[in-house]
This record gives sequence, structure tokens and C-alpha cells, in this order.
Amino acid sequence: MIHDELKFLTAGSTQIDLDNNNRFDDLEAASKDSLRRAITEWAKDAGDVVIFLANHGGPRRFQINSTEILNGDELNSWISELDRAIPGKVSVIIE
Repeated sequence: MIHDELKFLTAGSTQIDLDNNNRFDDLEAASKDSLRRAITEWAKDAGDVVIFLANHGGPRRFQINSTEILNGDELNSWISELDRAIPGKVSVIIE
């Protein structure tokens, strides 16, 4: 099932049905807290994890939504926590 393998966070509309099941349950609003929970809690049962972040930012910062900016130290901390919790690899792609 898509919700078991992929977690979609968006700063845009969450009213999109990606899996065509006639429910708007595929996207979650992006915030620092929702990203932290996705990395440190939702993904902790995985073998390997790929985190793909796409948006605006700059050196050591990432724009989560219109009001929140994630800094590199925060992201590093969450990834380290996940890395300790899973047996596989954590790969991070930032576009």
C-alpha cells in the first residue's frame, strides 16, 4: 500500500488523490514537526530509507513551508536518530 512505503509532505494543497481511491489521504501538510515525525517515527520500521526534499533553501537551510525554515543541524539530528534505529542505510537527496 502506498501509505506504508511512501510519506508525502507538501507545503501546497493536500486535497489531491494520488492513488485514485477517492480519498484525500495521500498528502500531509509540511511542517518541521511533520517532517521530524516522518523521519524519526514513521520511517523507524524500515530497512533502508530515502529522504527526498525538494523546495527552496540555501546553504544549511531548507524552506519547509511559508513560515518555517529547517536548518542543517536539525535535519542532521533527525537523520542520525533514524540511522541508529534502522538496520539499513539512510540516503538523503536535497533538490
